[in-house]
Amino acid sequence: ADAGCARTSTLERMAREGKIKLTDFKVIHGPSHPNHLLHEHHLLHSTGSYPEWPLARLKHVNDALAIQVARTLIDMPSDSIAAQRSYSFGWSFPLNYQSVHECLQELKIEPYRDFGKFSPADAFRQYWSYILGATIIMLLFLFLSIRLKNLNYNLEKNVVKCDLELLERQKIEKRLNETQRIALLGSWEWDVISNSLWFSEETYRIFGFQPRDKISYGKYIGAIHHDDRQKVQDLIEKSMAQDLPLELNYRIKLPNGELRFLYEKSQPIYDDTKRVVKRVGSVQDVTKLKKAEIERQRLISELYESSDKIKLFAYSVSHDLKNPAIALHGITKLFVKKYRDTLDEKGVLYCGRMIKLSDHIISLVEQINLYMSTKEQPIVLKSINANKIFRTIRQEYSGQLSQRGIKWLEPEQNIEIRVDRLALLRVFRNFIDNALKYGGDTLSTIEISYNESEESHIFSVKDNGVGLAPDDCQKIFDPFKRSKGASEVEGSGLGLAIVKEIAELHNGKVWGKSDGKHGITFYFAIAKNL
Repeated sequence: ADAGCARTSTLERMAREGKIKLTDFKVIHGPSHPNHLLHEHHLLHSTGSYPEWPLARLKHVNDALAIQVARTLIDMPSDSIAAQRSYSFGWSFPLNYQSVHECLQELKIEPYRDFGKFSPADAFRQYWSYILGATIIMLLFLFLSIRLKNLNYNLEKNVVKCDLELLERQKIEKRLNETQRIALLGSWEWDVISNSLWFSEETYRIFGFQPRDKISYGKYIGAIHHDDRQKVQDLIEKSMAQDLPLELNYRIKLPNGELRFLYEKSQPIYDDTKRVVKRVGSVQDVTKLKKAEIERQRLISELYESSDKIKLFAYSVSHDLKNPAIALHGITKLFVKKYRDTLDEKGVLYCGRMIKLSDHIISLVEQINLYMSTKEQPIVLKSINANKIFRTIRQEYSGQLSQRGIKWLEPEQNIEIRVDRLALLRVFRNFIDNALKYGGDTLSTIEISYNESEESHIFSVKDNGVGLAPDDCQKIFDPFKRSKGASEVEGSGLGLAIVKEIAELHNGKVWGKSDGKHGITFYFAIAKNL
């Protein structure tokens, strides 16, 4: 054994017999005094003497003999040969010959000095491993209890949160379904891997399927009108092969025979490896819009047909009016020339009126033809210098301007624009002619100005004539609309309508401003991005 206990003298005996070496052994809790072994006891021991050499008897020794031996030993003088040979003297009575351990316990000496006493320190020294283990277990239990409580709290909290999120999601889904129902717009998802389709409630309704119906690609394709089915399949296959977004317009036929027009849009969804795993999309019931578009196209077709008839009628009427008017004009002039001497004053006056009226009819027919041609003929856009247009107009009206003493003002800066040159000439001719006709005696200045915005070129023609009622500033651009004060002046009522048509052909607009007293300003805007 590595450690153990033995009676005193056992080690010495085994050493004498050559069985062990005393130097290989260590006696635990040796004597307190270093010289004790040499001077008091020649044997190795780990407990103190009792009190020096305790007396005890063996179980088979008679009590009387033991008492007699004890008395003899106690009475043995220290100078006797027996005491000196055994190094034993001064024997004491061993308290009723009790056992050595009981005697040591009674005397409170080592190793029983603190026998019967118990302190926390003793308990800790003796049971420290158990105490440490119990403490660790308690702390672990406390930690687990707290952790479990926190987990339970968090779980309850998350359950409540999940319930709230579920309620909110249900509300959102309900609102989404309602919104889709109102917009006739459904959504869908196609899992390419499992080849399964998911439809929203509105998508089910659009296709006329029951919510409990199992949806598949085949069922979806089967719902498409047979005239559109192959085209849709080809486009889907092409989109899938090239991983491209897809837009479709097709018809479906419901079991009750109802025909619906659908607009569908979808796009692919990729995984981390850039592989298409899903396609998501929307489908909208555009039946009402399609029917409205068909009706609109029908009305437009009818309108164009009616317009063509009107134009044909207008050209026919203008031709039928112009030729007799020209003939009347010529015949009247010949009549006056040949019979002037025989006509009295009233006859000459009537003939003059006939010539004037025929001129007016001819001019009106020409204006009608010009208005019709303006609406029909495409514009020819070129980059021109607007200053040359101003000089051309000034030269055309130089006689009237000089005769009436009217001052002419035009922009000094160089103006380069992209426009139909003949159309722009026609615009300024109408503005200047309008100013000279309706400006009255107070007209003394005609001013052309130029400005620009980010999107438009803006021209203006301003005069200081009699002006125009504010309410009439926009009406006069309608065909055959004239101001209240223009009845005494000849005119067709189409000049400014032609200007409006030209402005619209150039993606622009025209408008006028007047306070009714101090002249009028016409504005003509055309787009820059022509």
